[in-house]
Amino acid sequence: MHRAGRYGDGTVPKSVTHAATMELESHRAINLGQQIKNNLDRTEYPRQAYEAWTPTSACFLLSPPDGIGYMPDADMQMAITT
Repeated sequence: MHRAGRYGDGTVPKSVTHAATMELESHRAINLGQQIKNNLDRTEYPRQAYEAWTPTSACFLLSPPDGIGYMPDADMQMAITT
């Protein structure tokens, strides 16, 4: 850890535990991304799925296509894998 749960300007957040966890998880995510990019070819599905993810990908699950909340199997598989 670089900042021991503090913000970049040195201030202490309300929850030091949360800030420390976010810092650790951020570094883990960066390391995972580097491992995926270094060890998997661009044609491999796990790498394609990793690179296709964006913060808006979850919106797919929050807005089902019809009024009663039904999402067909093919759409659900696409939502989960991307």
